[in-house]
Amino acid sequence: MQLAWGFAPPLTIGVAVRNRVFDFLDATPHTVEEVAEYAKGSTRGWRAVLNCLAGIGLLRLAQESGESDWHSNHSTCRSRQWIGHLFLQ
Repeated sequence: MQLAWGFAPPLTIGVAVRNRVFDFLDATPHTVEEVAEYAKGSTRGWRAVLNCLAGIGLLRLAQESGESDWHSNHSTCRSRQWIGHLFLQ
């Protein structure tokens, strides 16, 4: 199964990088609805993307305030560790 779905993580990371989601989530945690509004996409689609990014350890979900807020575990384009340009082709 891992071989069959091996293409999914790089494509998902590319979608998040192109839409600057890591930068958006770096400042403050946001709900999936806020991410969808920021990236001008559907809530259903962005929920799938955020869940995939959480599954590979790039985001985490915190339910502190009663809502599901997403936090970025990854560096943003302003940091020295940024490698997002590798996904922009």
